[in-house]
Amino acid sequence: MTARDRVLRALPAIAAWAAAMVTLVLLRQRLAHPPAWLGLLAAAANLVAALRAAGGEPDDLVSLVVYATELDEYRASLSDLGEVWRHHFGRRYPAMALVGVSALLNPLARVELMGVAVVPDD
Repeated sequence: MTARDRVLRALPAIAAWAAAMVTLVLLRQRLAHPPAWLGLLAAAANLVAALRAAGGEPDDLVSLVVYATELDEYRASLSDLGEVWRHHFGRRYPAMALVGVSALLNPLARVELMGVAVVPDD
């Protein structure tokens, strides 16, 4: 599969990401202080959708960076976050880093994921 083909296959995932972000924004507007796992839930779903649109699977992830605006809350929610992780990625953990940031591009976002995957050629 060519890079162009992968990009074309990813377009539905981009649309799904946009819809998920709208839903997440609406949820966050209803909650005064949404839990950390809510942001990870949306970010993980988006990452899995993008992986699948490119012909990959969660097992193809080789590294992941989690950007979080509230590290203390993130650490305090590890049990809930673990459930969200296992729901989307199973029990496989790629090389990971947690990075504290003061803000993300979306002002309502509190968690962002950046994953690197090695997707085998068809």
